Amino acid sequence: MKLPPALVAGVAGPLLSILARSWRIELEGKERWESLADGDQPYVLLCWHDALLPLLWRHRGRGITLVISGGREGRYLAAYARRLGYREVRGSSTRGGVRALLGAVKALRAGRPAAFTPDGPRGPHRLPPGERDDHPRAAQEPDARGAQHRQEPEPG
Repeated sequence: MKLPPALVAGVAGPLLSILARSWRIELEGKERWESLADGDQPYVLLCWHDALLPLLWRHRGRGITLVISGGREGRYLAAYARRLGYREVRGSSTRGGVRALLGAVKALRAGRPAAFTPDGPRGPHRLPPGERDDHPRAAQEPDARGAQHRQEPEPG
């Protein structure tokens, strides 16, 4: 059964908001982006799909432009995100990606932050902990909390 996104957001939204009030979110590396956000400078927020709801709650009311897929799940997410004060551009790597990217660039040029999920709902997923140190992508990979992890190579 396909439910209208407004109905899902109207019912599930308040329940998610009640649940979110019980979350305790620990921030690491927040000074990296907080100075940008507090200084009204645009920035790009990256987050993994499995950390999406807590990050939506944490950054609510900032007018961040989200890149959200045009599929049914994306419509549900967009309806809830609008209730939290987000803007949206629709598209994904398989449909409407150029339009979405241009929308995000437009937001950044207007001085507003933009957010992406680099992993996609089907992957590639995060690196397993044992592979993080020697994997080529580990040099600069966002972690679950949206902060950026930098792995410096060992000398010699």
